[in-house]
Amino acid sequence: TWVTQVGSAGLDLGIKLAVTSTAVYLVAYTNDDFPMSGGPHTGNGPDDGVISKFNDATGALETAVQIVAEGAPDAADTYLSGIAIASNGDVVVTGETNGLVVTGASHVAGKYDVLIMRYNAALTSNIWMTQDSVGYDQDAYDLALDRNGDVVVCGDTYSQSAGGKVAGSSSSALFEKFS
Repeated sequence: TWVTQVGSAGLDLGIKLAVTSTAVYLVAYTNDDFPMSGGPHTGNGPDDGVISKFNDATGALETAVQIVAEGAPDAADTYLSGIAIASNGDVVVTGETNGLVVTGASHVAGKYDVLIMRYNAALTSNIWMTQDSVGYDQDAYDLALDRNGDVVVCGDTYSQSAGGKVAGSSSSALFEKFS
């Protein structure tokens, strides 16, 4: 049995957990420099997504990665809301951002995009990431990995593009699969 509290000098909120035989992973968000993440948090307004790894036996924080979106100062937020562990131990997370996280991604300022990232088990290497933008808000709430390791994300969308919002509704459920 153990109890661990970890956080910054600002607001920190744990969102979802994933557990392996040796580690506990947490997706969270912070509005300050999260411990061991290396930052860089650049303002007091935006929220940043955080992926943390804790030792399963002791609860000790081993490492963390802080996901910082580029955007207007104090205006770009990143929220992580889903996490899954792949069969090879990779850590896959999803969430949303209204800034630019993926260099070269298409992004409409002020609109939220679905964000998916895959890290190795040690959280030392970002294997791949994608930022899905349709020009309207899209929110990702959770993810699962299918038998092939493909990522399936659920959330909502305000887009009326193909596969998007149902005409006449304020938003529609969103399901996307990424290989």
